[in-house]
Amino acid sequence: MKTRILTFSDSNMARSSWRWNFYLEDENDGAYGLSCEQVTTDDDEAMIIEPVSGLRRGADVYNALDSMLSEAGYSLEEDELALIGAKIAKLNRRLAEQFERGPTLLERRDAAAMKRAAAHSHAKLAQFRSIIDEYVLKFSDAPMRFAGGSSYGTQRKWAKSFIEQYVIENGQLPNGSHQIKVTVGGAGYSGATHDFSELKLTEKIIID
Repeated sequence: MKTRILTFSDSNMARSSWRWNFYLEDENDGAYGLSCEQVTTDDDEAMIIEPVSGLRRGADVYNALDSMLSEAGYSLEEDELALIGAKIAKLNRRLAEQFERGPTLLERRDAAAMKRAAAHSHAKLAQFRSIIDEYVLKFSDAPMRFAGGSSYGTQRKWAKSFIEQYVIENGQLPNGSHQIKVTVGGAGYSGATHDFSELKLTEKIIID
C-alpha cells in the first residue's frame, strides 16, 4: 500500500511553478519506503531525489523525509508533524506516533551513540593511561599566550590531547615523528613535530 503523506506547491519569480508529492509505501516485510516526485507545470525538467527504503521506525521516516525536503530546498516544520502523522497512521499507527516524536527520538539516539562512543574511547585509553600521563610530564606546563596576553593552553595539555586522540583513532600509541596538531572542543593547536619513538618503546617494555 502506498499513501501520499505530504504535498505542497511552490513557484519562483520567473513564474515557473511546481508541486511536490511525498509517498510512504509498505514494502511488505515490516519496512517502508519513502519516495517523492516533483511535478512541473511547464517544460522545466523535474528534480529527481533518490527514494529511501528499509525504514522500520518512525524516527527513520522522519529523518528520511527531513533529508529529502532539505535536498529539495525546504524544511520539515514542527507544526506539520501531526498532519503528516495522520497520513502515516493509515499504514501503521505506531509508526505514525514514532514519526511525530521523531526529533526527540533522534536526539535520544544521538545521545546514546555519543555515550557509547565515549565509553569505547575510555576503554581504549584505559590501557595506556599511566604511560601517557607519565610521558607528557616531559612537556612544559607553562601557559602559552597570544600576543594579547590570553592563554591558549600548555604544550603538555596539547601533547596529551594529541596522544589520546591518536589512540582513540588508531588503537595504539603514536610511534616515530608526528606533528602535534589537534582540535579539542572547537579549539585547535598546531605545534612542532615530535618523535614519539620513546613513548612506543615504553609501551613495549611495560607489556613485555
